[in-house]
Amino acid sequence: MIGISLTRKLALSISLLLLFSAFFVSVKPVIAQGAPSIAIVNAPSSAGAGQKVTIEWEVKGTGKISHTAVHWDTKPGNPADYKSYAKATPNFAAIDPPNNAPRNYSATIDIPSSGTVYYVVHAIVDGNNVYNPGGEKTIQVIVPPRIGGGIGVGGLGGVPGVGQPQQQQPAGANAPYNVPGPDPTVVAIIGGIFVIAVVAFVVRSKRKKDNL
Repeated sequence: MIGISLTRKLALSISLLLLFSAFFVSVKPVIAQGAPSIAIVNAPSSAGAGQKVTIEWEVKGTGKISHTAVHWDTKPGNPADYKSYAKATPNFAAIDPPNNAPRNYSATIDIPSSGTVYYVVHAIVDGNNVYNPGGEKTIQVIVPPRIGGGIGVGGLGGVPGVGQPQQQQPAGANAPYNVPGPDPTVVAIIGGIFVIAVVAFVVRSKRKKDNL
């Protein structure tokens, strides 16, 4: 009798332990899943000036989502206060009726001409503010080299001749006009003929004088 009683107590204890373990394992994920959170699924770390970039995120957990957006600015803000950012994506600013979490979202922002974009992803779930983990995120704006202006590529602030490539002028343009000199050979021949003519004239004149 004593042996049977101990066996039953041991079996009952093991059954209770297994039942408690199964309950704990099944309840724990539900508790963790219920807390709303935001996970950024896809976002660039840099983008070209003037481009449009898409940011994707997921609102996890359970609850009613009445608002979610990317709040951004060109200067740092307070990542725990979405109102400290001047701009926000309007796509899901007011969700009526609210969406059920979990749910995926995406929005597009226009990258400015220079600087850095600072942003947070925010949602209102069951009336509570929820932010992406890790605080403020950034997108570095990549500015391409200027063509047709700037130092070394077309001038300094439009000032002609500073950093601008010099244009080649046509041959002879703005060059002094040089008159070609006489050919030395021609000069020698003419000089020789002139000397011969002078000598012949002198000889002829002398002969005439002698005949007189």
